[in-house]
Amino acid sequence: MHPFLQDLKQALRGLLKAPAFTLTALLTLALGIGANTAMFSAIRGLLIKPLPFREADRLVALWESRPLKKEATSPLSAPNFFDWKDRATRGFEGISVVEPVPFDLAGGGPPQRISALRVSSNFFDLLGIQPRLGHGFRPDMERPGNERVVLLSHGLWKRRFGADPALIGHTLTLSGVAHTVLGVMPEGFLYPVGAAQDLYLPFPRKVNLGSRNGHRLMAIARLRPGVTHAAAQSELAAIAADLARTYPDTNEGNGAVVRDLHDDLLGESSKPLLLLLGAVSLLLLIACTNVANLFLLRAISREREVAIRAALGATRGQLLSRFFSEGLLLGFMAALVGLGVASATLRLLPALLPNTGDLNQVQRLGIDPWTLAYTLGLSLLTSFAFALVPAWQLREAHLSQGARMGAKGSSASGRLRSSLVVTEVALAMLLLMTTGLLLRSFFKALATHPGFESKGVIAFEVDLASHRYPKDAQQGAFQAELERRLGQIPGIASVGSALFAPMSGSSWTTSLHIGPTATPSSRWPHRADVNTVSPGFFETLNVPLRAGRTLQAADTAASGRVVVVNESFARMLAPTGQAVGLKLLGGMSGTETSPEGTLWEVVGVVGDIRQRSLETAAPPMVFVPLAQSPMGTLAFFVKSPASFAALSGAIRAAVHGLDAEMALDRFEPFENQVRRSLGDRRQTLVLLTAFASLALLLAGVGIYGVIAYGVSQRTREIGIRMALGAQIRAVLRLVMGQGLRLTLLGIGIGLLGSVFTGRLLSNQLVGLGPMDPLTSLAVASLLCSVAILACLAPALRAARVDPAIALRSE
Repeated sequence: MHPFLQDLKQALRGLLKAPAFTLTALLTLALGIGANTAMFSAIRGLLIKPLPFREADRLVALWESRPLKKEATSPLSAPNFFDWKDRATRGFEGISVVEPVPFDLAGGGPPQRISALRVSSNFFDLLGIQPRLGHGFRPDMERPGNERVVLLSHGLWKRRFGADPALIGHTLTLSGVAHTVLGVMPEGFLYPVGAAQDLYLPFPRKVNLGSRNGHRLMAIARLRPGVTHAAAQSELAAIAADLARTYPDTNEGNGAVVRDLHDDLLGESSKPLLLLLGAVSLLLLIACTNVANLFLLRAISREREVAIRAALGATRGQLLSRFFSEGLLLGFMAALVGLGVASATLRLLPALLPNTGDLNQVQRLGIDPWTLAYTLGLSLLTSFAFALVPAWQLREAHLSQGARMGAKGSSASGRLRSSLVVTEVALAMLLLMTTGLLLRSFFKALATHPGFESKGVIAFEVDLASHRYPKDAQQGAFQAELERRLGQIPGIASVGSALFAPMSGSSWTTSLHIGPTATPSSRWPHRADVNTVSPGFFETLNVPLRAGRTLQAADTAASGRVVVVNESFARMLAPTGQAVGLKLLGGMSGTETSPEGTLWEVVGVVGDIRQRSLETAAPPMVFVPLAQSPMGTLAFFVKSPASFAALSGAIRAAVHGLDAEMALDRFEPFENQVRRSLGDRRQTLVLLTAFASLALLLAGVGIYGVIAYGVSQRTREIGIRMALGAQIRAVLRLVMGQGLRLTLLGIGIGLLGSVFTGRLLSNQLVGLGPMDPLTSLAVASLLCSVAILACLAPALRAARVDPAIALRSE
């Protein structure tokens, strides 16, 4: 038999003879390897794997840049998009618009809100995807009147229509308008990747494309073979510069941005995953340190055996082979168990992983060949790492010393064990500090008042599609009548509505100027979020009035144009004066009700509302009356002491009494929507807390192992001390002091490291600095408490040492 195979066989026998050691080391490593394998699979599936489209490396996302508005990337306006599409032919095979739109699907069941994309006719050719059934869009379907055709996602076709192939050629009613079904997309196709798009429609190229100020469209493109991103960017930048010269009032300073499509879809959502990968990497290092300590203790107990083998002629390589055989065997077994841990973890990740934007494919994660290779490499690396420590003991000096000392170990090995414990505590401190800072930040965000009251409020959204309600007056009449009917339901105290619900993450940002001006809109100095709301909005959500008045029922299409601003915008407009009474010119205009150039008078100032999330400061905001600028999709808010269950039926009846085909979306207590605004952070913290808890447990086990072994090695010394009159208190202080000294040293090193990690986290912290004293004190106290508990059992065992027995055993 080959010598190495013989070593493996002997290593297996040795591990089986020490089941407690083997099981402890195996489970410790398996947890570390399993967690890392699961996170690697998630990172690879969500961040690394190419998009599932033809030659995806040539797909790019296109954005405008508006430096004068301090916007590095901005959606495109429709006129600018078509200018780019028509003129950018040298470096691009094609360009397609991508516009998310909601629809209400009627027929085959109750009205249902569905998500859809309007796209150019070449969209699917650019991606290299063809329908599974039927056919795709033709260029003539971009003409107004020909665009009432639709392609279904495989999911909607199966879920709503029972995968009926005869549906092709039939019509669906979308927001009151009949659309012909052209085909069904393949199973698994989704754009954006992982998003739940239900259907796709052609984007019509209307004669009147709207204002170049209306930036709302996304665009993707395919580069020609051999064309670089820089070359494509240069071509679009030249077109954008020409448009800026031609239309200076709207396009001055505007440029173009070309970004890799995968990176663009991912956005900032990689940060939580990379944070979790860092956490599990620390956990693995702690696990390896713990197992290295166990191997070191095992090696010390075998010093005499190793020395005798050396004296009998065993070479240094043969002695090393034995230790590395044990490490390799244990690492391989841990990898097998770790794969099971990873597989179980991956089944839980869809509920635990934070949202990854347009690449949220957690349902498809699994163990693939790349993951298996990663796990194998990780097990080999960890095997080498923890086997190296006892192998270090095989220096000639130790071998001769081992023959003399038996299994007592050396002072050098004691220092090495202590160093490993200090390292373990420092790594645990890093992970606990990261988790602690994010937890404190999370609870601070939870305690932040959003500027409105969501308790006792029911919310829902409806889509006033332009096909059914093409005129501003029709949309306004529906909104006013629905608020009236809802207000007549017994138990409802007040009703309000808005274009954007607070905490929805949605907003519409515009530029504004005080008073009439000849300055181009691209140079207007003020930026603010705009929301169109009904008069009841402020009362229903209990938004406080600071100055002037709120909106009133008299603020109609026939009256003067008025707005209410929040405190942040009021301070921007008039830092030392009174904002009420100022006249604003801005992007609230552009509808048939309020044409461009309309002046709006500030009639009131209200408290700041956190529009995007609890973690994001309230932006400057302008509130426009719905009657003076009605929009398509509206959120309604109903305030009542009654429960959601008691009122839901009456609310549905009120809506369907006006429009039987209208769906109610996000119909729930408004508190749920507010709570979900921190959902991604909550999910990240659940995983981080689990990893930190494991790190704390492993650190405690490591401290216990070193102190317990130290007590066993110092039994004779302790017996002599007690024989000479040492009190139990002194023995306890001796043992506990050793553990606490190691712990405090590790805490100090960990605190120094956390200065760096805290700075990396600074943009994710709400109301905290990267070195928050309270978090540092709490984490240090927790580690000290664990150390005390870990040292307590060995210390009590030492205090019960019988001096006579201790001396006789020597």
